[in-house]
Amino acid sequence: MTNMNIVNGEFPSVRGRNLNRKKIKLPEELKGKMNLLLLAFFQNQQKTIDSWLNFASELEEKFNGLQYYEIPIIYKMNILNQLLLNESMRTSIKEKKIREKTITLYLEKSKFLDALKFDDESDIYTILIDKNGKILWKERGVYDSNKGKKLMECIEKYENNTNN
Repeated sequence: MTNMNIVNGEFPSVRGRNLNRKKIKLPEELKGKMNLLLLAFFQNQQKTIDSWLNFASELEEKFNGLQYYEIPIIYKMNILNQLLLNESMRTSIKEKKIREKTITLYLEKSKFLDALKFDDESDIYTILIDKNGKILWKERGVYDSNKGKKLMECIEKYENNTNN
């Protein structure tokens, strides 16, 4: 596997809807000056997403201006099916803050994968972007302390460069 931490590129401009039913344009309307995106392509990848959540929450508390989001990527479907699926996800998540941080994208997956230079959708991707959508860091798969350390180093480096 190639080194996922060396990145170039930008997050494509896409539209989604969070589980509080608010339309959101990514990356433009994300709240952080840095945004950590946990991208999943299938429901059975939720456990892998969950492996990142405690660390993502800790980062959000530690770094002012960092926000994390869960981003389910689902194939394009008609609006009725989108609403039914979103409502199904919504009923399983009771906490308003988590609903706000879960933004579902319905799109052509292959074009999205190509735009981000991802190999496939067989695993999740965790990416860090700045407020303009520039990709600062990316990794795939389950969280481990080595990935967390590299992500933390990237965040600290970005903070130091933007504060000077």
